[in-house]
Amino acid sequence: MATMLGASGAFKVLFVYTVIIFISYQSWHSLPEPLGPSAQPGLFSEHRAMAVVRKLADDIGGRQVGTNGVREAGRYLLSELEDIRAVAEAERPDLDVEIDVQTTSGAYHLELFLTPFYLTYDNLENVILRIRPRNATTNAALLVNAHFDSAIASPGAADCAACTAIAVEVARAIVSSDSARLETSAIFLLNGGEETYMNAAHGFLTQHPWAEDVTQFVNIESTGSYGPDVVFRSNSDLLLNAYLKAAKSPRANVVFQDIFDLGIMPAETDYAVFAHESAGGAKSRPSVGADTARYGDLPGIDIATMFDSRSYHTALDESKRMPDGCAQNFGDNVMAIVLKASQMMGASDDGGKEEAGAGGSLVYFDVLGVFVIAYPFWVARIVHCVPLALTTALVAAMKIGGVEVPVLEGATTFLLSCVGSMLSPVAFFGLTGLLVQPMAWYGRPYIAAMILVPTSIAGSFMPYVFTWTRQKALQAVASADAPALQNLLVGHSLGSSLVLSLLSAYMTISGGMKHTAYMFVIWVLSTHSALIMKQVYFRKKPSRTRRRRIKDGFDTFDVVDTLVMHLPALVVCVHMSLFGFLFFLDRISTMGSSMDWHGPAHADMIIGLITGFLFFVSFGPLVPFLAYHFAEGVAKAMYKARLEAAAAAGETKPTKVSKGKSVKSKAAAAQEEPVAVPGRASCVLRCAGGLLLLCVASVAAASALIRTQEHRNSFSAHNPKRVFVQRLHVLKGGRPPSGGSTYDDAIESTSLTMLGVDSVPLGNVLEDMEGASALRRSEPGPDHLLAAYPITRFMKDSASVAMEAGEGERRQLLANLPSLEVEASKTGGVKRCAVKMSSPFAGYYLVNVTGPASKFSFSENDGDALIPSELSQSGEPTYAVRHVSNELSGGDGLDWVWWVETEQPEAELRVSWAVSNITSTPYLDEVVGRLPDYVNPIPITTYLGRFEC
Repeated sequence: MATMLGASGAFKVLFVYTVIIFISYQSWHSLPEPLGPSAQPGLFSEHRAMAVVRKLADDIGGRQVGTNGVREAGRYLLSELEDIRAVAEAERPDLDVEIDVQTTSGAYHLELFLTPFYLTYDNLENVILRIRPRNATTNAALLVNAHFDSAIASPGAADCAACTAIAVEVARAIVSSDSARLETSAIFLLNGGEETYMNAAHGFLTQHPWAEDVTQFVNIESTGSYGPDVVFRSNSDLLLNAYLKAAKSPRANVVFQDIFDLGIMPAETDYAVFAHESAGGAKSRPSVGADTARYGDLPGIDIATMFDSRSYHTALDESKRMPDGCAQNFGDNVMAIVLKASQMMGASDDGGKEEAGAGGSLVYFDVLGVFVIAYPFWVARIVHCVPLALTTALVAAMKIGGVEVPVLEGATTFLLSCVGSMLSPVAFFGLTGLLVQPMAWYGRPYIAAMILVPTSIAGSFMPYVFTWTRQKALQAVASADAPALQNLLVGHSLGSSLVLSLLSAYMTISGGMKHTAYMFVIWVLSTHSALIMKQVYFRKKPSRTRRRRIKDGFDTFDVVDTLVMHLPALVVCVHMSLFGFLFFLDRISTMGSSMDWHGPAHADMIIGLITGFLFFVSFGPLVPFLAYHFAEGVAKAMYKARLEAAAAAGETKPTKVSKGKSVKSKAAAAQEEPVAVPGRASCVLRCAGGLLLLCVASVAAASALIRTQEHRNSFSAHNPKRVFVQRLHVLKGGRPPSGGSTYDDAIESTSLTMLGVDSVPLGNVLEDMEGASALRRSEPGPDHLLAAYPITRFMKDSASVAMEAGEGERRQLLANLPSLEVEASKTGGVKRCAVKMSSPFAGYYLVNVTGPASKFSFSENDGDALIPSELSQSGEPTYAVRHVSNELSGGDGLDWVWWVETEQPEAELRVSWAVSNITSTPYLDEVVGRLPDYVNPIPITTYLGRFEC
């Protein structure tokens, strides 16, 4: 960059970006002092909240659906809510506090990871508290939701014992003080089934009588163990306004909402159930009458901590990883939202329903964590199209005024700059991943920045090298033709504004990333302001020292002036881009793998693309100005050199002669001689070579640093690699045998199957396992990873290792053998396959039905046709169904009864099914113990079968 701008200009740019980055980073890590156990009862206390976190995550531990842990957690939370009720009875006679424990079963359809599939569930538990003011004038209620179950093999401290603890402590603080005034009911839903694709939230919303009163909701979540709590999704103007007015540390950005709406994020929250209307199905039990439930379409906000996703869904999600002050910050904000939202709902004639209907789409973003700007989308439809009107008007004014500026050239160059800023880091980062080490930057953002920032700079400037070395531009530089250079600046700036304006208008109108267009609006307005300032102020108003202009009309509009005029865009976009950069560097470890040629560098290339786009958003629109400042600097230097040459040639002042006329000096004459224009090839080689050298040097420096790392696999015990580890038993003949049987009668094959969640090859893990030399790796067979569907659609790195079962394991698996009953019947041209699946444990089922299915038992009152998850290789539709359950007394929950119909009685429905036990076994423990310390396993035991009907 110094080559392009000169050392002084590069330093000024670097200084401004450094200051903004420093302030942003500090705003995310400036946490409040935690309040201790003796804090006033009416205040949120992190100490009291963390006691709940430690009980859930450290003492109880894993709380997965189907385990004893989730039921123990439910009992503990019930006792906490009973304590809150006792406090309310003693301290708040103005409040009615009710508790309910809901056991819910149901089914619904959801699209997740770009894959539609069906979900059914049995006996999931919700622990619910309702606080209702006795003088409330409306039945409307604000729902505060948090889930207390955890992901497989994770104690779930941040995700989401902390969320639950925050909800409990907020409720406790409200009932403990007269100053905490509610105007409407507040319902605190502690749900026990989010990690199984939001089942428990669906059960509450479709079946609990209190759900009918809910008009707004706040969903508390976490995707990492620390960081500021951020509103990353909202469809409620009421709640967002409550957040803006009341939150102590407001942070929000709608960009993440747009990214989630694209469906490319391998994650989802209960917000999807509460906010999105979809067709629900019947109860999964045949004894319960089927009905059609319409759920969702509620206004609400999704708020979460988002840093340190490296511990997300791993065994490292422990309470000790959460920094002091994080829960205090989160809890203070949630409590402020609850109280303010209740007040606003109470002031409304219909308890917030009107706001819910009128809201639904807002643009919002925070400015350095100090305040949040928000406006409704109907305003955005106008505001986001204003830049296009302004840019078009300016271009038209130039045409009418007879000023020729290269707008088309500027637009083309800017587009190429945008492409370059994304492709350059993809190429160099990808090559680093392929040739040096994949994901070497994981947990080390400075290594990523060492490569990505210089390569993005090079990619964004490269098109301007070729534009500014055209003959016309070189002539203007060589002859110090200030008007010509300024016309190039105006043309390129208007061209970039035209591109950004068209993007802003298109995104807003088409609906794709429609809210994110606000960033382009700010850039265009900043660019127009800079141009107007340069043309009006610097060109027309002389300075006190009379040095505003220099030879041939150059003015003193320099890099500092450019940065100052673009400061609003820089503050907003750099802040957002840095947050996105840090978030995705961590989150990429759960975003899949590929087995294509670029497989090992899959994550590196995705990060390169994301960073390139973020760099373009936060730096790209400055490049036309910075390229101009460089060209202007070169022109001034060449002009000064000619002056010095002319001075050395003779007189520097005109010589007076008779009749008042002057005679030009030798110097003046020298200045007017034809100027030698530098060759284009040499200019391109010097500038482009300098940029390429910058890229190579940054890669070389980062590679040297990578070589010093402890693990060749980029991971460590603190920043682990996630690996799905499955002990797989394929049933002989596709079905469990009936009655007594031996291992050889029941099991066709036994193996160990692994699935890599990131792009670092699994082969490294297998090589580093104890006893690796004895392992025989092969590719998993068809459906061997069925239990992990649908994440297997974007996680492709898998391996199967032949490992025979020992005598002890054989006895254990026979004792846990599932059973299957299938009965086919035909009635009125419809064939029905009735299925009963049972297991001695609360299993996680995944069923894949291939063929012309027309209806499931859990969708019989749904008038819409079945939606296939995907098409098989032969073009037939396949329908995926996932089922989970908790076991109640008497074995209730161990049986799953369902049926599927086809309107083609002669057709066969082919069914693959897997049932998984997520509890540990001695064999799994032994395998996990052999894995290297940088691996975080997700272990399960799976039985795989097939049948036709």
